[in-house]
Amino acid sequence: MNEASGAEPPRIDVFFSTPAAREDRWRELADSAQAWTAGTADRAAFEAALDEVATIEEFHAYPGPHLMAARRNRAESDDASGAAVLTWRFSARY
Repeated sequence: MNEASGAEPPRIDVFFSTPAAREDRWRELADSAQAWTAGTADRAAFEAALDEVATIEEFHAYPGPHLMAARRNRAESDDASGAAVLTWRFSARY
């Protein structure tokens, strides 16, 4: 521990957890899409999960900003099944 700043030193295992974190966030988004489609969750839960995914996806070429925007547009137009289909297409490739 760095006593001057009170912060923990960087850990190398965090570097390797990024792909796993990305996969976990996509699974959470797919689960949120499924719940929204089934009526057991609302659009806000899907949008919150989409915001979490979007943070990491800025650094990846696929699905890219165009497909991420398409998901957001489907959500904003209250198209739960359309948003779910777009989400499942990508998460199935993972």
